[in-house]
Amino acid sequence: MIRIRIPTGLPKAQNGGALRVCFEIGTLGFVYSEVLPEGRWRGGDVMYAPPDTVRANFEVVGKINSRISSKIQDLLDPDKNFDKISTKSQKNEKIRGRSL
Repeated sequence: MIRIRIPTGLPKAQNGGALRVCFEIGTLGFVYSEVLPEGRWRGGDVMYAPPDTVRANFEVVGKINSRISSKIQDLLDPDKNFDKISTKSQKNEKIRGRSL
């Protein structure tokens, strides 16, 4: 799975709103869609996409003109944040005397 960030420029709906995410996978036109319920997403949060994703579309349900579409390269999350977490857990394992 690929780590991507939800765009921060998404407008908020009047009463909150769910987020519909459509992933275009590969070059044959296969589309995978999922809906994140109201209160379970925020702009800038990390989510996971299928590995062969080419493009992603984000749309707030209940808000007119709220669709943001971009190529997957623009949404990729940098690995530096995840490397810090991983090295910290490895350090804790060494302190406790466990082998990885």
